Amino acid sequence: MKKTLYNLKNKLKDIIQDVEAIYLDKGPEPFKKPMLYAISAIVISYLIYLSNKGPLKNNQDEFERINQLANFYSEYIDLKKNIKNYLPMLPSIKDKDEWLNYILNTTAAKYSIIFTNVESQKELKIGDNIYVVSKQVQFATDYETLGKFIRDIENSPIFVEVSNFSAFKKNDPQIIKIDVTLTLTTVFIEGIV
Repeated sequence: MKKTLYNLKNKLKDIIQDVEAIYLDKGPEPFKKPMLYAISAIVISYLIYLSNKGPLKNNQDEFERINQLANFYSEYIDLKKNIKNYLPMLPSIKDKDEWLNYILNTTAAKYSIIFTNVESQKELKIGDNIYVVSKQVQFATDYETLGKFIRDIENSPIFVEVSNFSAFKKNDPQIIKIDVTLTLTTVFIEGIV
């Protein structure tokens, strides 16, 4: 490293001595043309710099935003992993129109429950790709069957929840069944991962 600096210092001394010799011999005339080119190059470079100052500022702002986002990259990766863990627990978006009907009807058939009223499915769209879907049914059954019905629905490997529930028993001692109104809710996610 020292040898390189020493060689560079010697070369600069030689150049300065050559310039001094030319200046003393011929005067400032040989330096006019190179100085004109150098000044022109500096002016042109400055004008190019000024014309690129706007895009440069935009690029600096973009770099700053990306740098701020980079601080959250590991959190983003962790969230993406968590979403991948939960996705198998959510029903497929292609089954959005029929999935709650399927779960209700197959579970009801298992316990010989007949629905007296089935309301149409309600959908709530959250953002661009999340749908919260619910369906309300009414039926009459006994307490034990109701417990098993709800247990089977909520223990489904695919996420479904009894989000609203009411039961009413008539005062007639001859009737051992209760009237039930039950709302099931699930979530569908479109286009994630």
